[in-house]
Amino acid sequence: MKNSNNSKKFFIIFLAVILLLLLIDFAHIIFVTILGLILTIIMFIGIVIYIIPSLLALLRHNKKTGLIAIINIFLGWSIIGWIIALTMSLSSKYSPSKI
Repeated sequence: MKNSNNSKKFFIIFLAVILLLLLIDFAHIIFVTILGLILTIIMFIGIVIYIIPSLLALLRHNKKTGLIAIINIFLGWSIIGWIIALTMSLSSKYSPSKI
C-alpha cells in the first residue's frame, strides 16, 4: 500500500512538472510571436519612412521621379542621400495630371 502511495505521488509530481514545462514553453512561444510581430511592425514603418521621397515624387507627378527613386534606393541608407531625395521630391513644382 505504501508503494502505491509513493507511485501516485511520483505520478502527480511528474504530471505537475510536465504541465509546468508546457506552460513555460507556451509562454515562450507567445513571447517570441509577440516580439516577432513588434519587429515586423517596426521594419514596415522603417521601410515606409525610407521610401517617403519616392512616394512623394510619385504622388506629386514629379518629372524627376525616376532619378529621385534611384537616389532614394541606392543612397537613401545614408541620411544625406535620403535628405537629397526628399528635397528633390519636394522642391520641384507640383504638376497635377490633366484628365
